[in-house]
Order: sequence, then structure tokens, then C-alpha cells
Amino acid sequence: MINSAATYTISLDTRRARKDGTYPVKLRVFFKKQKKRYSTNLSISEEDFRLAYIERPISQKHKKLRKQIRELEQQINEILEGIGVFTFEKFESRIQTKSAENDLFSMFDLYEQKLRTEKRINSANSYKQAKKAIQKYTKKQNLPFEEVDVKFLNKLEKQMMNDGRSSSTVGIYARNIRSLFNQAIQEGFVKEDYYPFGRGKYQIPHTPKTYKALSIEQVGLLLEAEVEPDSSEEFFRDLWFFSYFGNGINTKDMVLIKYSNIKDNVIQFKRAKTLLTNKTAPEGQIQIIEPLQAIIDKWGNPRSNQNYLLPILTSGISDEEIAKRVSQTNKQIRKYINRIGQRVGITEHITTQHARHSFATVMALSGVPLAVISQKLTHGNISTTDKYIGRIDSLKDMEISNLLIPKKTKPKTD
Repeated sequence: MINSAATYTISLDTRRARKDGTYPVKLRVFFKKQKKRYSTNLSISEEDFRLAYIERPISQKHKKLRKQIRELEQQINEILEGIGVFTFEKFESRIQTKSAENDLFSMFDLYEQKLRTEKRINSANSYKQAKKAIQKYTKKQNLPFEEVDVKFLNKLEKQMMNDGRSSSTVGIYARNIRSLFNQAIQEGFVKEDYYPFGRGKYQIPHTPKTYKALSIEQVGLLLEAEVEPDSSEEFFRDLWFFSYFGNGINTKDMVLIKYSNIKDNVIQFKRAKTLLTNKTAPEGQIQIIEPLQAIIDKWGNPRSNQNYLLPILTSGISDEEIAKRVSQTNKQIRKYINRIGQRVGITEHITTQHARHSFATVMALSGVPLAVISQKLTHGNISTTDKYIGRIDSLKDMEISNLLIPKKTKPKTD
């Protein structure tokens, strides 16, 4: 098939068979002595490929396969005819969009790739895991949007819950599907009539956010607990307290801090969560108070503007590796802070979020204005902070109500 600038072929990639004995159908594009290979959504055995594509198909099965291959050819021809001056970059952008037009799994792949390009690795991994989970239950390589109706989603939810997945996880996967549906409708790939979400349709499981804060007394027990000096337990306990003393900074932002972020004894940083999606997000500022400085003095890397403050990341590592190390660090913090918590009588399961919520709670109960707490938490909107520490109001109300109780007075003496 020839365009004025590029040609292509469709063939089986027989270098490695899949578990079902099929081989992936690959597209090769040739342009000015360069060639690139692209994956398709098709996977066919050598025999079926021969009977469907090379020879005249007889059976219904092979006629269907031939139709799928012809549709792929039609897509490619349409792209090459309308592309104008050919470049591989323009072709790749259009072939990805074409392949995703009516296939949920292709949309998953396309959006995951976009997220990785934007260095939003955790979000990309979420979409990857969601696609993998859905494929497990459907046992399909392709899933037209039209098949993802209310009945399908209810059945998928039931299957996942029966398999031990939490309602929170099911909710995340369902919201990913909803997001891709919205994109497909916006792009004109799918009619709004097929949208399965909303009132009277499929309802995504809702898991109320739990309030995760320790009392100041519990924080004190963790801080004063005996730990073996220079041990992993002490190190990861101190990382939990770095977050607590550092305005509730989350683990990723904490490990990304470099010495170049410190000016006049203040750590200045942009939250990784909002850096790519909100250029006007407020900058975080952390005063290095005495206990925070003690943690830096004990565990910090040698002082250099190029060095990370804490010994978790090294220069030059990939975004994928950063995400992996952040995840590992979170797991280790939870492991050791809970081990210490059990020793001092704290039965609640402690997470890294407890450090952030506990910081906000102590600030609020100490009378710090909501606007100031919002600024320290680097929330872009004060309403986020209001929801974030909503239960604090009831705690404060209890303290105020207790003022009604007369205090005991000492008996008068002559």
C-alpha cells in the first residue's frame, strides 16, 4: 500500500508465541530508508493468518479475521492519505487515536502512555492495573465501548468484590473507565447514548474517606519510644516524623527535596502531585525546626545543592524508579511505625497519611486559623482543607462544651 511518501506491510511477528499459540499482528511502516514496527490489537495463529489473509477465506471464522485485517488496512490508508507531509510522529499520533476509536483497552493504553509522558507514573500504573484486572474478567483482548453497559459494569463489580478486591479499588477502576468514556465521547468515538454512568444507571461504589489522625499524646509515645540506634526502625520512624514536623509533607515530595530547595532555613518545594497539572499551585514552605534539623543531621546526605536531602533517591534515576522507591519507602514507614505503635499501646493501624492528618489536627486544636493550615498543607483551595480536617470541628466543639463543667475549687482556708 503506497502513499506518496510512505509504504507499509502487515505481517505476523513469529519470534515468540503467546500462551494461546497465536502471534501478534504487526504493522511495519517504511519511510526514506527508515522503518518502524507498531503493535495492533490482533493476535492470530500462523494457520489462521494464512487462511484469512493470504488465501481466500472459506470459513466464517476466517472471513471475520480477514474483515478485521481489512479494517486495519482501511484505517492505515485513511491516515496516510490525510496526513500531508509524512513524519513518523504524525503517523504515530493518528494511528493511536484510530486504534482507540471503539476499543476501551486501546484507550487504556493510549491514556497510560500519555500519563507516563507527563511523568504521572502512579496514575499511569493505576490505569495499567485497571486494564489488566478488567481483561482478567472479560478474557478479551478487545472491548468495544458499546459492550460496557450497566449490566456489564454491575457484573464486573460483583466479580471483583467476590475475588476479594475492596470497594475502594473497584471504585478506582470504575472511575478510570468513566474517564475514558468521557474522552471517547468528547472525541466523537462513542455516542452519548452508550454512556453507562449517572443517575438511574451504574453507580460507582463510594468509600467514605477515613479520618486518620493521632492524638498529641500518641504522637508523643511514638517519638519517645525506645528504638535501636541507627537501625532501620529508627530511620523509617524518623521519616514519619519528618512528614509530621514538615507540615504533613507526603513521602514523594519529601524524598524529592534537594539541598537546593533550602533557603534561609526554610525548605521550599512544589508538590509533585500538582506540578504538572496546575502550574499556579502554591509553593510549599517548611520551617526547619529543631526536631526536623535533628533528622536531617542524622540521616541527610552530604550537603551539596545537587544532592537529595534524604538517602532514598540518587541522581539520574528514571521516573519509573522514583515511583518504585517512593512506594517501597511508604511500605517500610508503615511497617516500622506500626511495630513501634504496637509496643507503646497504639492499636490503630498507622499510615503515612496519619502524619499529615495529625499535623493538621494539632494545628487546628491549637487555634491556628484554617487559612494558615491550608497554606501549610499546600492546598490550592481552602475548601479542600475544610473537608480534610472536618472532624476536627467536632473535637473542638467537645473542648468548648467541656468549658461548661465547673472546675473543682480548693476549699477556703482561714
